[in-house]
Amino acid sequence: MEVLTVESLDQEGRGVARRDGKAIFVEGALPGERVACTPYRRKPAYEIATLDKVFKASSSRTVPRCRFFGVCGGCSQKTGTAARYGTSWP
Repeated sequence: MEVLTVESLDQEGRGVARRDGKAIFVEGALPGERVACTPYRRKPAYEIATLDKVFKASSSRTVPRCRFFGVCGGCSQKTGTAARYGTSWP
């Protein structure tokens, strides 16, 4: 487990952090957050990690309204406010 600061989001809604120039994609993390994560896929240029703990939450973080969030995988960005993404959702 390592602690990183998330800089942005990728096209799949994962938080993007960097360690020594290497991109770390953190599932469920939002920009501006300080998180603990565990990499589960390591490649020479990047890693993909699961979110273990949020130490400093983004002001955009919300509680997902869908009871299936985290199970079905259909809405990876439901942890952020709709205004952040320039859209609205039910």
